[in-house]
Amino acid sequence: MKLTTSLNYTGDPRQAAAQAADLERAGIDMIWVAELYSFDAVSILGYLAAKTERMELASGILPIYSRTPTLIGMTAAGLDAVSEGRFVLGLGASGPQVIEGWHGVPFDRPLTRTREIIDICRQVWRRERVSYQGEAYQLPLPPEQGTGLGKPLKLVNHPVRADIPVYVASLGPKNVEMTAELADGWLPLFFHPDKADDVWGPHVAAGAAKRDPERAPLEVVAGGVVSICDEHAAEQIRDFARPMVALYVGGWGPRAATSTTTSSAATATSRRRRRSRTCTSRGRRRRPRRSCPRTSSRPARWSATRAGCASGSRPSGRPASRASWSPPSATTRSASSRRSRAGPPDRMPRGAGRGHHGDGRARRAPRGALLAVAHEHMLVGMLVNRAVLPQVLVRGGSLDDLEEVAIDEWMGASPVYTGRMRRLVGIEGDGVDAVMKALQLDCGFVHEYMRVGYRYLDHDHAEFWLDRCGALLDVEPFGEERVHGMCHTIEDPTFDATALATNPRARIRPIHRPPRVPADREPHCHWTLTIDPADDPVGPTRLTEQVAGLPLASVANEVRPEPEPDGMTDYRGAFDPDFRLADLSTGALAAVARELCVQAHLLVCSGELALAGRFGADTARDMVAEAWAGVGWIAGERLAAALGVGPGPEGLASVLSLTAALPPGLARRVDVDGDRVRFALTPTTPGLLDPDHPGWSGLLARGERRGLEAAAHGFDPRARLVALTVTDGRVVAELVLDGDARPVTEPDVVALTRIGPL
Repeated sequence: MKLTTSLNYTGDPRQAAAQAADLERAGIDMIWVAELYSFDAVSILGYLAAKTERMELASGILPIYSRTPTLIGMTAAGLDAVSEGRFVLGLGASGPQVIEGWHGVPFDRPLTRTREIIDICRQVWRRERVSYQGEAYQLPLPPEQGTGLGKPLKLVNHPVRADIPVYVASLGPKNVEMTAELADGWLPLFFHPDKADDVWGPHVAAGAAKRDPERAPLEVVAGGVVSICDEHAAEQIRDFARPMVALYVGGWGPRAATSTTTSSAATATSRRRRRSRTCTSRGRRRRPRRSCPRTSSRPARWSATRAGCASGSRPSGRPASRASWSPPSATTRSASSRRSRAGPPDRMPRGAGRGHHGDGRARRAPRGALLAVAHEHMLVGMLVNRAVLPQVLVRGGSLDDLEEVAIDEWMGASPVYTGRMRRLVGIEGDGVDAVMKALQLDCGFVHEYMRVGYRYLDHDHAEFWLDRCGALLDVEPFGEERVHGMCHTIEDPTFDATALATNPRARIRPIHRPPRVPADREPHCHWTLTIDPADDPVGPTRLTEQVAGLPLASVANEVRPEPEPDGMTDYRGAFDPDFRLADLSTGALAAVARELCVQAHLLVCSGELALAGRFGADTARDMVAEAWAGVGWIAGERLAAALGVGPGPEGLASVLSLTAALPPGLARRVDVDGDRVRFALTPTTPGLLDPDHPGWSGLLARGERRGLEAAAHGFDPRARLVALTVTDGRVVAELVLDGDARPVTEPDVVALTRIGPL
């Protein structure tokens, strides 16, 4: 058995080469260099050949479409020469997104091309005059396809080896059979020893039966993320691996089943059993917050939330005695870890869900519970991105498409909702202090998930920095390309768009930002905020104007008068760099909680409009509906834990009456009758419950069930939505909570939403 590993292809090649030399000294036998659409693998492999002495160097993989067969053969011979016989040629088809999107070559006949390339390469290495008449390749080119002047040629140099090892990345039945027949090694994906024979056994056997007996037995290169650690650290390693699995299972390829999804699905039963055993061993009756999610054709690795490097947090020096909220993690934690540091939130009154308007419930909730609701509503904006953006990859889009949708989504919504928040809490003026006040109340600046410091200099100059950026910590394990996408590509246009509502000449520019150098640099990033009258004003985008014209953008909200306010009723005074939601009076806090819900839903609307421009209206609606299920489930289970509501219909009523996964601007009435919960939504804003309205209110108007069902399932997977009707501009639903029912299996989109930014 050999030990192999992969080289990081997204960072500095010289640092990666130094790492490879260290690995060689530690005893690694082989290192693989990928080629996607980063630096080419051949350059890196040549550099590694000069920096290492013993280990084998392998391409993992060279796409078969991006080079001619003879060039592949020449390249392999050259790398084998400079490495003194240590090169292994790894080949694979890659996928249509890269081949057609990056190389502009049709993705066709991968099996035929692989077979013919192997045959031609072996002719090259034997220094034969290459003559080959195949289905995909003809050498020399026939006269009718060219000038007729081509002639068979042979390699000028004498290769170090006349038979360089060829390894093939294959998953499909025929491709695996061909690999077992012709290749020296096989690169399967997600190889599960206990299930390998069930998935690939017959195809490997069929290929082996046709194998040249003089060729050595087929080698198999299989493995995964390995870490020697305790159980606590192991859970973090599992979280690190999940997005990588999701990328290949759902991200690379169309939504329809591919070889990757098919082979992965074949091992799903064993994964579910392992997950079930893990859950049971931890003694949790409800589904664990971070249980190992199954991965099918739906999940995909993703990055890029505009919230990635921008969010508010509790600054240092804040009095510890003040009520505060524990940080939301990338996934949902246990109930105890989400409660206030000052103690658990007050429990909702028993029976509070009976016959109450949802907004009234929020106003009458104990202050501790209201603060928890406000923070959960703020977090939903982050969850929206975690659920919506991966749908771009699931439906066959690229990472570039994902970043462009993220930019359009935030630029469309943030100027609109920032203007609303300014009006709600009385933020006055057009200086940098007003910009920073709005940032402190932005769902893209989730408190505690980001630890932000602010420094006001004068009307036109300020700075802010992130001592800790939770989203950066989520994305860093996936390499500098994803960090750059989040912290550069997305941040640059969307920061200025957020400031647009305050001053269109405001500019947010980095002093430094990730990728972090050195790797443990703090603060994670540092920004200047300036206003220069000489700068051209930033204008609203087309989507900004569309979002501003939606009925949702005009949903009424106000701070109710209070006889004896217990905090800030507005934010008209001086800028407070240590501002927290707990500083607001109860009435102001309730209004801000409602407004944070509006922010999240405006993001959904903007996201659907951006998706429709790329995928069409119908597909965009289905993508947003799928995302609704992911957000609804996680928001429901988090809210239940944050409020400390008990099991049963009363608890379900409490969650449904307050969850931000359901649209704002709809008066909610929830009634409990035995094991049944009746739920009615009545619009308070004309046009909101319109089937053509983008976002989740339009889906609800069309009778879409996924979001409401998911919110209930997040509270208790045994809940059932037994009726949903839309009549006379009103939504009426009935749910049953049956303690004996079989829990609903967590859908893939929920697991995908838990993964977090890449």
